[in-house]
Amino acid sequence: MRSAPVRSLRRGACAALLALVASPPMVAAESPSAVVARDVEAAWVRFLAEGDAAVVHPAYGVLSAVAYDGQHVDAEACGREAQALDAALVAAPVGIALQRVALLCAEAVGDSQAADVAADALSALARRAFASAGDADWSPPIRIVRIEDAYALFQTAGMDVRHAYFQDLVPGRHFPLRVAAWDAAAGRERNFVFDFIDVGYHIDRAAEHAGFPLLRVELAEAWIEALAPAEVAARDHRALLLASQAAGVAEKLVAVRDAAAAGGIQSTRTWIVLCLQADIPGCGEGLVDAILPHAEATRSLSMVHLAVAYAEGLGMEPDQGAADALLAAADRRSRPGDALVEYLSLRALARDGDVAEASRARLRALAGEGQPAAVLAFLADGPAIETWPAGLAERLAASSFKSSGSAARLLAQHHRQASRASDADAWLERAAALGDAQAQSELGFALVDEVPLDDARQARAEALLREAAHGGDIGGARYSAMVSARQGRVREAETWLLPAMRRGSAPAALDLARMVLTQPEPVTRITIAATLDMLRELASEAGGLAEARQMLAEVLIDGIGTDKAPAEAEALLLVDAETGDVTSMAYLGSGYLRGVFGTRDVAAGRAWMERAVATGDPDAYAEFGSGLYYGGETAAERAEGIAWWTKGLEAGNDMAANNLAWAFCTSRHADVQDARRGLEVARALEARIADARPGLVDTFAACHAAAGDHAQAVVLQQRAIDGLPKRDDGQPDDRSGYGDRLALYRAGRAYVEVEDP
Repeated sequence: MRSAPVRSLRRGACAALLALVASPPMVAAESPSAVVARDVEAAWVRFLAEGDAAVVHPAYGVLSAVAYDGQHVDAEACGREAQALDAALVAAPVGIALQRVALLCAEAVGDSQAADVAADALSALARRAFASAGDADWSPPIRIVRIEDAYALFQTAGMDVRHAYFQDLVPGRHFPLRVAAWDAAAGRERNFVFDFIDVGYHIDRAAEHAGFPLLRVELAEAWIEALAPAEVAARDHRALLLASQAAGVAEKLVAVRDAAAAGGIQSTRTWIVLCLQADIPGCGEGLVDAILPHAEATRSLSMVHLAVAYAEGLGMEPDQGAADALLAAADRRSRPGDALVEYLSLRALARDGDVAEASRARLRALAGEGQPAAVLAFLADGPAIETWPAGLAERLAASSFKSSGSAARLLAQHHRQASRASDADAWLERAAALGDAQAQSELGFALVDEVPLDDARQARAEALLREAAHGGDIGGARYSAMVSARQGRVREAETWLLPAMRRGSAPAALDLARMVLTQPEPVTRITIAATLDMLRELASEAGGLAEARQMLAEVLIDGIGTDKAPAEAEALLLVDAETGDVTSMAYLGSGYLRGVFGTRDVAAGRAWMERAVATGDPDAYAEFGSGLYYGGETAAERAEGIAWWTKGLEAGNDMAANNLAWAFCTSRHADVQDARRGLEVARALEARIADARPGLVDTFAACHAAAGDHAQAVVLQQRAIDGLPKRDDGQPDDRSGYGDRLALYRAGRAYVEVEDP
């Protein structure tokens, strides 16, 4: 049976769609399509609340079952699959592609009443999508159920898709799909941004990681894998991911070449940027051949990329005249200014400093004129307020940008730099309310830093930082993981950290490593062996991290999951100590004083500790004190250790204060014991720290017991135990004698430290 052609939407619905006017007519029948036509917003709300991913995604299989190719369906298949189509509309009534197929099938089989209803639903959905499009650079993405809906929208509106690409390497709250479509009436391309990952997150409530950002990441990865064989945007994204993981420029070029030749926008950009920033002979070879077919098809971004290749001489002799002609042609086919901003943004990365500076100056001028893409390009690196073009802040505040969370955050930054705190606070609150993850993170951490932090502010801080984590903010993810870990939900903490690690966050990876190595087993899905491999990679001397080397050194000293290797630990700490890293110097010095690398070396220990404390870093005081107090063999060394902890206390260092209080309250040495002074230090520390870790609370309890207040010691020790991580059986992971000390306090006794830790 020949496929039935598309006919116009009934009763002028197509005209209403394109003009974005009029409301959908009311219909009597309460079929899924009729419900959508009557109240499209309510239909979306209900779908997000009740939709089931296990039913919704298979429902889209009806598209291929009726041989839908974007423009036609098979009438015979429509009749055969009528029940399946009805079920699909029940499962996902807001699916634009499903409603389009319902219209085409109704027309194909001659059911005019069903065609009317489907046309009305399709018109309502399309009208809503176009109305929510706003400015592609600033507005939230258009919500769709699946990627098919984006293409169905343009097919319905008679707009030809010119290119499509995923904007972000790793999804945050959204996974924006940017699409340029030809608007024949305007004679230009129009840009739209869609998202189906947030919808998938809402309807996949039975998923293992439902409720966590990791689900968004997993959904995006699954979609890319499924779409890559046939969808250029997915192949482009996969190539970009491979390039991000490749070690060198040559490997990165290999990763993006094929996708660029297929029309991948991000891959082409990456190829150009690599050639502009790295002086590699032959880097541009094949670039023009990859871009040319897409530029000849008059796709504006491809024309711009070809212009950059001509201007920079990438794979050819430079030809500025040809570049200017291509750029002008691209400008005529896109929103005014967009082609120039793309061109200038790329040329601003050129090795030629004069070209780069001229490009940045032109971008600044365009930003001053309020050109949206130029504003984003100019502000991407957070320039100081004095470099903002005159009037830019006022344009941002007065224009459509004010509905954008990122624009509101930029305005908050502007007012903050101008010392207008109340205006900055108002704009930051607005940005957070509009879903800007950076603003949510900034507000959340500002609350966390308040002293004292009451329960209401703590709850709001945690809520803001969870939302920030959903938006891709690494700080929010790490804080949310810390909260989960403190409350004993360690696997949940891992789930918060994994998306941040996908973004390449080494601090998040170190957080996870620390959890695996210090929590009871099994804590996470990551083994100690895999964690040690990760640490070794992070600690590798070629660009490795000092903190990773420090953590690995601790592991090798203690033999956690591996054989003890004190010599290797010493070598790791020396790498950064010799280049001036204060923490490595302090660890190394303390280690020599305590003899952890072998024979105690007091001279070397003192030398490194003196270098560390000379930096003025109060953390060094805590380490120097520990090395002398616990590593020393005489009362004089203990007294010197106490003196360094006291200096740390005076400098506001929490660890030095904790160690000092602990020593005064628990020492077995008569020359150190001073319960009154220890309690004084502990109380001051307790008053200053709103959310103390179990180790600190353990110290507070010990000092109350030493001072004779055993009732308060019992209360505090129980609080410390309640804050410990939980084992699989739900019991506290008490490997440090917290329960034994609780028994002592209940018996009216104090705790005395009989062995050095």
